[in-house]
Amino acid sequence: MRRPPVEPRSSERGSIFRSRRTGGRTPASGAACERSHDVRWVVVVDIRKLEPDDVELLDAGIRVLRGRSSPAPEMFLRDPHAHAFVALDDDVVVGCAYGYELFRPDGFWMIVLYELGAAEPYRHDGLGRDLLEAFVSFARGKGHDKMWLFTDAGNAAAKRLYDGAGGDREDGAVGYWWVFE
Repeated sequence: MRRPPVEPRSSERGSIFRSRRTGGRTPASGAACERSHDVRWVVVVDIRKLEPDDVELLDAGIRVLRGRSSPAPEMFLRDPHAHAFVALDDDVVVGCAYGYELFRPDGFWMIVLYELGAAEPYRHDGLGRDLLEAFVSFARGKGHDKMWLFTDAGNAAAKRLYDGAGGDREDGAVGYWWVFE
């Protein structure tokens, strides 16, 4: 089933993207509910671009992604080339995406989506796609003509999301990492 696209709107707090979808949660609690064929809840989630003073929201987003607090949300939010979005259900952070604009030595800018995720009860119902669409819309609005990301080879859900949202995988493209402990 194709959902309507996220719709950007403005607020005094910056860009907000509103998404409506049917799902198996009550809007107030976010807890899973018993579903029957004739009962569906409508969940409205706001996707918000974070501003420098949204420290608590970024910290809550990192807890969704990593299961722990962020050690330096203020530093991230002060960087004009670091960008984060959170998904809010009734003012509770239920998803997060963040990335960076990088200046290349050939004189061009690029943007990378570094991480994207949703709280367990919000997975598999389009929240990740909403966060991705908000980040892509932001990147296009900044004038970028490309965005890139890597995902784990075994992350089938992420690959379905990125393939379904218009991401292109180049044949033979592989990401390598050096881990320094």
